[in-house]
Amino acid sequence: MREYWNTLTVLKKIKFALSMVLFVLVVLFAYQNWEVNNLNLLFFSIHIPLTLLIAISMFIGYSISTFVDYKNIVSNEKEIKALKTRIKELHEKNDK
Repeated sequence: MREYWNTLTVLKKIKFALSMVLFVLVVLFAYQNWEVNNLNLLFFSIHIPLTLLIAISMFIGYSISTFVDYKNIVSNEKEIKALKTRIKELHEKNDK
C-alpha cells in the first residue's frame, strides 16, 4: 500500500483524503439518522430507517433523471460517431 501511495500525485492524494473525510461524514449522518420512521403509502405503511429512505429516494431520483435524459445521451453518442466518421473521411481525403 505504501508503494501505491508513493506513486500518487499530490492532487490524487488530496482527492483520496477528501473522499475519506466525506465517507466518515456520510457514516456519521447514517448513524445519527438511523431511527425508524413510519412511511405511509397509498394503501399500506412501512417502518423504515430514515437513512435508508433518503438513500432509496436518491437512487429513484437518479434513475428517473437518467431515464429521462437517455434520449439525449443516445443522440449525443450518434452525433459523436458521425463526427468521428467525418473526421476520418477528411483525413483520408487530405492524405490522397
